Amino acid sequence: MSSQATPKTGPTERMRAWMVARKRPWTVIEMCDAMDAAGDAQRNRVRRLVLDFIRRLEVIPLGPSGTAGKRNRRQNYFTYNRRYRRLQRGVIVKKVWKAMYISTEWTISDIQRLAGGAPNYVTAVVNDVRKRGYLGRVGRRVKDDGTGTERVYRLADRDRFRREVMG
Repeated sequence: MSSQATPKTGPTERMRAWMVARKRPWTVIEMCDAMDAAGDAQRNRVRRLVLDFIRRLEVIPLGPSGTAGKRNRRQNYFTYNRRYRRLQRGVIVKKVWKAMYISTEWTISDIQRLAGGAPNYVTAVVNDVRKRGYLGRVGRRVKDDGTGTERVYRLADRDRFRREVMG
């Protein structure tokens, strides 16, 4: 067996490569043309994949004229979030994700202890993951030092989190 990973050639990877190479904003119609999506089913699949990219914050919607503005389905422009990949290369963020994945219910201080990150950084990562829809708030519990309460979280869908966030 070879030690090298099989190259990814699916539609998501092709779309990502096209977006990274593109220097200016684009529309879904341009994306469909670039991906050779001829029929309605293929175009709808590209649209759904673009929505997945937006949900992961990998694509930024700009609005109808390439800038923030009122939405018009046929003329929305998008751009690739070039910071997206750089954010995921950090060592601490991967430890935070792993700690969130292995814990059933946890607080930010629990994740901080497991991952070894600074409290503000762990809070920022948790808030980012929560805004993306992967976390649910379960309740509150007393802090370990007894100085107050803190929120208790749980992953909404562990399989989806592992597949889409942890990679």
